Order: sequence, then C-alpha cells, then structure tokens
Amino acid sequence: MQMSVAVYFSETALQYTGMKQDVLWCGCRTAAASHIMIERKPGWTLAGIYADEGLSGTSVTKRRKFLQMIRDCEAGKIDLILTKSISRFARNTIQCLTYVRHLNEIGVHINFENNNIDTRSAFSEMLLTVLAAFAQEESRSMWAISCCRSSHLRIL
Repeated sequence: MQMSVAVYFSETALQYTGMKQDVLWCGCRTAAASHIMIERKPGWTLAGIYADEGLSGTSVTKRRKFLQMIRDCEAGKIDLILTKSISRFARNTIQCLTYVRHLNEIGVHINFENNNIDTRSAFSEMLLTVLAAFAQEESRSMWAISCCRSSHLRIL
C-alpha cells in the first residue's frame, strides 16, 4: 500500500535559547534525515516537509505551515504525519486533541517519535492527553521565566 508521509517540526525549543544558527542547522538536519528515512521505507513517498518558526505552540493561528499541512491532509494529500514530539505538534492540550481527532476521522495518523505514540493505537489518546498537558505546562513555565527575565532586566 502506498502511503504519503509528511514531516512536521517546529523550531520553537531552540529559539528560546537564542541559538538561531543551531535552529537552522537542526531544521535542515531534521528535514534531510526524514527525507532519507521516508525514501528508504517501501511504499512511502514524501508528501512534504512542514516547519514553523515561532515562540509558542500554544496557538496554531500564526503557524502557517502547520495549518497548510492540515489543509493538505483534508485534501487527501497526506496519510501519515511524522513529528518529533507532542510539544512540537502542539502545546495546547485542547488543540492537540482536536487536531489529532480530526485527522484520525479523515484517515490521517500521526507518529510522535520521541513519545513512541502512533495515533492508530487505541491507547494513544489517553497518553496524548497526559503528555499534551505536560507540554502545555512547560510552555507556560517558559513564558513565565521569560517574563521574569524581562522584568529583572528592566529593574537593573
């Protein structure tokens, strides 16, 4: 069976540390490694590589490539999405589950590499709920730390 596979990654985590060159390198490495992996898998074809730059995955409104990927899924261009982790896919529990459910309904599945979750599994939604909540809290913590640093710098 032929499967159209897309790759989604976000450069969010490295941007917080201010390592822009590392972000660009990581993005190129991720794209190249994913492309090679997909080409080597019998029956898989690359449907696209989608990557967003941004400070937060808590909202999809500014994540143009993510939204394009969803539209491509709805148009029947993608069967499977590979992504590194839940926190790269979404940092808002409700949005994460909403998109995962929507994609499952239209026959598109997601493989979260670091979390070892494939949304074709019945167990995945419960695990996704817990891990997405952790990703959301991590995002809030990073935002709070960022605000504290900014406030501290203004005081100095």
